[in-house]
Amino acid sequence: MPTSSAPPAHPVRVALAFQTVQPHLERITRGILAFACRNGWQVALNPEGAPVTLESLQGWPGDGVLAMVETPAQLTLAQQLHVPVVNLSARLADMPLPSVLSDNWAIGEKAAAHLLERGFRRCAYYGLEGVFYSDERLRGFRETVEAAGGRVQTLLTHSNLDGIRPWDWDREALETWLGALGGRVGVLAVHDYRAQLVLETARRIGISVPGDMAVLGINDDPIACEGSIPALSSVPQDGYELGCTAAALLHEALRKETPASQRVLVPPLRVSARRSTEMFGTEEPRLRQVMETIESRLDRSFGVEELAAQSGVSRRWLEQLFEKHLGCSPHTYIVRRRTRAAETLLETNPEIRSSELARRCGFPSTRSLNAALGASLREDRPSRPD
Repeated sequence: MPTSSAPPAHPVRVALAFQTVQPHLERITRGILAFACRNGWQVALNPEGAPVTLESLQGWPGDGVLAMVETPAQLTLAQQLHVPVVNLSARLADMPLPSVLSDNWAIGEKAAAHLLERGFRRCAYYGLEGVFYSDERLRGFRETVEAAGGRVQTLLTHSNLDGIRPWDWDREALETWLGALGGRVGVLAVHDYRAQLVLETARRIGISVPGDMAVLGINDDPIACEGSIPALSSVPQDGYELGCTAAALLHEALRKETPASQRVLVPPLRVSARRSTEMFGTEEPRLRQVMETIESRLDRSFGVEELAAQSGVSRRWLEQLFEKHLGCSPHTYIVRRRTRAAETLLETNPEIRSSELARRCGFPSTRSLNAALGASLREDRPSRPD
């Protein structure tokens, strides 16, 4: 990433044309500001703290703009500016501006992997109609679930960003849809605030979350996720990396090194698992019992033989059960769950010693812990099809 040892005599002036205070957008802003500090940029902000609009930048004597271009009218305004513009929004499918976006297909894939690991094969998606990022999240979610032998039901609603409709205008449609899904279903919503609506609606019509249904959002907004009942699991975008990458792309554009329509995709981060997905979705009661046993003993060392004996079944029968319903061996599943526990513990206590981490997550040695964490990092890379 280009840097300079000292700020130029006339600093590059860059405007941020988006709402910088929403939590997931604030992370993007921090990434941009980090790049700006390293390169001596001057970032223009509205003196009253309100978002800078593309309308207000017409005739602005700056050098470049980082913007959320979400409507055809905003695209026209961005193209009328006489400075380079890098777009950060995936709302429009056809975007001629250079753009840095979350890999929304990979977000859907990661959400599906989280639910599949918990035994769900019946899944559902609550999204937005005619919004590109919602379509891509659904595509990644559906393709991953169907590849594992599952199915996805959908409810698409109209976005309320224009403020024309009441925020809960589709309440009855959501109630009917959720009520018809049945039990033990994993629901992904297009973002955390729609996921919050799912939680509220489920509670109103007597659906238990978790219990009857698992719910997962996108963006990892702490207000929406931690303020929900139950606390909401979510797929975080890598906002800081989005911001740094977008600023670097604008830097190249200012040096006339960037193709006009270049698009860069940034992978999401690991799912932030909370109470809303703390259930097992398999409809096979014997498998569910075994999965619950594994979960309750992750802090202890045990093998498949011991697990089979405690469950009163043969090892071969247990292996067939896991392969049929989860597509993996019991050993693979146990290692995966131990690894998730270790990753969660590392996030809350990054200074923990490897030996202590291995002990608390049931790994027989630090070598096996490190091997599992390394394999998990490789799995986190999106497996987007060509």
